[in-house]
Amino acid sequence: MTDRYRPIVDVHVILERGDDILLLERQGTGYGDGMLHLPSGHLDAGEPADHGAAREAHEETGVIIDPADLVLATVVHHRQTPHLARIGLFFATTQWTGEPHNAEPHKCGKL
Repeated sequence: MTDRYRPIVDVHVILERGDDILLLERQGTGYGDGMLHLPSGHLDAGEPADHGAAREAHEETGVIIDPADLVLATVVHHRQTPHLARIGLFFATTQWTGEPHNAEPHKCGKL
């Protein structure tokens, strides 16, 4: 019997304000340092995907998002390495409470 397929599930949030989106510069994590990326992170076990996306956006940018305001924009399946697969769920929203700021300066260089 083969092992079950168990990819890592990531959630990403596209915070849209007019024609602009919010990007963070990764730093100090050892994964993608120096690259720009959306607020994102791993989905926790048993967590609904939209709730995980709202949680990650809050942890990284301080904004509060009602999961009902998130729209699934796309899904990306890829292999990070030959033995490690990931599925990324990308959610978009134009509605949140609070002004985005760098809430994790130990992981983010700037917004």
